[in-house]
Amino acid sequence: MSFQRRRAPLVHSIVRLLFQILVKVFFKTLVVEGAEFVPPEGNPCLVCSNHGNSITDAVMVVGSTPNRNMVRLTAKSTLFGRRTITTFIMESAGAVPIMRKKDYAEGAKIDNVNSMEVIKQVLEQGDAVCFFPEGGSRFHPTLAPLKSGVAWLVSDTLSKRKNDPDFTLNISMCSINYIHRQRFRSDVIATYHPPIVLTPKTYPKLCDPSTAPGAVRELTAEMYRKLRAGLIDAPSWDIIHVASFAARLYLSETSSFTFRTNRYRPDEYVKIWREFTNLFSEAYQDAHTQSHQPPLDTEEIQGLIAEIKTFCDELTSLGLVRSPYSPGDDLPDLFPKKNPFDILLYIILPLLLTPIAIPGFVTFWGPTFLLAHLASKTFLRNALAKEGGTIEDTYDEIAHMKIVTGLVCGLLGASALLCIALFMILVMGASLWAVGMVLVGVPAAQWVSFRIMEEGWIAFDVLRGWVRIRALGEPKAAVLREREEGLRRRVLELFSSVA
Repeated sequence: MSFQRRRAPLVHSIVRLLFQILVKVFFKTLVVEGAEFVPPEGNPCLVCSNHGNSITDAVMVVGSTPNRNMVRLTAKSTLFGRRTITTFIMESAGAVPIMRKKDYAEGAKIDNVNSMEVIKQVLEQGDAVCFFPEGGSRFHPTLAPLKSGVAWLVSDTLSKRKNDPDFTLNISMCSINYIHRQRFRSDVIATYHPPIVLTPKTYPKLCDPSTAPGAVRELTAEMYRKLRAGLIDAPSWDIIHVASFAARLYLSETSSFTFRTNRYRPDEYVKIWREFTNLFSEAYQDAHTQSHQPPLDTEEIQGLIAEIKTFCDELTSLGLVRSPYSPGDDLPDLFPKKNPFDILLYIILPLLLTPIAIPGFVTFWGPTFLLAHLASKTFLRNALAKEGGTIEDTYDEIAHMKIVTGLVCGLLGASALLCIALFMILVMGASLWAVGMVLVGVPAAQWVSFRIMEEGWIAFDVLRGWVRIRALGEPKAAVLREREEGLRRRVLELFSSVA
C-alpha cells in the first residue's frame, strides 16, 4: 500500500539542503550503493543505520538517502531544549526526541509514548523515519547489539493496521563506512540493503501479543545481520588496520591506481577492505576457539597478520605512514613507478597553486581550519579529563565538532557577505548586477581557492612521501621493497585461495 506523495515542509527542505552542502564540503567523496533498494516517496519506511560518528551520521542519512524528500530524525532527548547549534538544527529538521535510560538518573520515569505516537503518524502518512538501533553513538570496531525498540515500533504499527492486509511497512538498513570518520575531506560509503518488507499478512506474529516478543527478537536479529553485512566490523582495531593495509597491497596490484590523486576508488577499496576484515576476523575467532574450519589455515593467516602489523609499525616509526597506519592512508611508493616528469610535476604544482589559494586561505579557510582543530582538540581533552571518560565515548564526536565549527564559520562568512552587499546598495549605490556578482563570485572564488589548496596538498603529500623514501638510502629502501613485495604476494595468494 502506498500513500500520496507529499511535499516536504520548507524548513525541512532547507535543513536537508544544508546537510547536503555539509556532506559535500566535509567529505571528499560520497558513494551511495543500493539506491534502488530505498522505497520511493509515499511508502512508510524506517531507515536504520549504524551509529559510530555522532551527529555526522544523522547529517549523512538525511543528506544522502535517495528517493526520499523527507527523512525524519530521532535523537536522544537530552539534545533538545538547549541553546546550541546542534539543538537548533535537530529541532528545525523535525527530529523526534527519544528518552534513554542511561541519560537519566536511576529511577527516573522514561516515557516515550508521545514520541512513538508521532512516529506512527509520520509512518502512516507514508514518510520515512531514521533510527540508530544501536541506541547510541560509540567509537568501537564492532557493531553493538541492536536495541529492540524499532522492532516493537513495527509490531505496534502493524497491530494498529492489522485489519488492512495491504498496509506495507519497510525497514531499509543503511551501512555507513567512513574511511576516516574524523578527518576532513575523507571518503564515506553508504550502502543500502534490500528492504525488509512487512505486512500484517506476512508477519502475523508481530500483530499477536502472545507471539510478539519472539517475533521482535527474530526481526531485530534479521536487522542486525543485514546491517553488519555491509560494515567493516572486527573484534579489534588491530584487525581492521591490518586488513586496511592488506586491501591496499591487493589493490596496488589489481586495480586502476591513479597517481594524480594517489587514491583508489573508495567503493572498490571498502569492498576489498571488508573482505580482508571478515577473513582475518574468522581466523582470529578460530584461533581463540580452537576450531579450524577449511579453507582457512588459521596459523598461516595469523602469521600474515603479525607480519603485516610489524611492517606497518616499522613504516610508522620511519614516518612513512600516519600512526597507527590509519585506514585509507595511501601506501608510500616503495616501488618507484613515477617517471622524472611526474616528480617534476609534484614539485611545480605546490609552487604554482599555493599563491593562487592564499587569498581564500587567509580570509576564510585558514581561520576555519584553525578553529575546527582547536574546538575538536579542546573537546577531546575535556571529555577525556572527566571521570570515566574514554576514547570509545568521545572519539566519535570529533567530526561533529569540526562540522559544527565549520558551519558556524560559514554562517558568519555569509552574514559578512550580506553586510557587504547591503553596504554596497545603501552607501555606495551599487547596481544589483554588481551586488549579484559579489554574492555569487565571492563564494565561488572561495570554493575554487579551496579546491586549489586541496590539489596542491595532494601534490605536496606525494612529493613528501617520495623524498622520505629517498632519504632512507637505497639499501634500506631495497629491504622495505622486498618485504612489501613478499607481503603482497602472500596477500594475493590468500585472497585467490578463498575467493
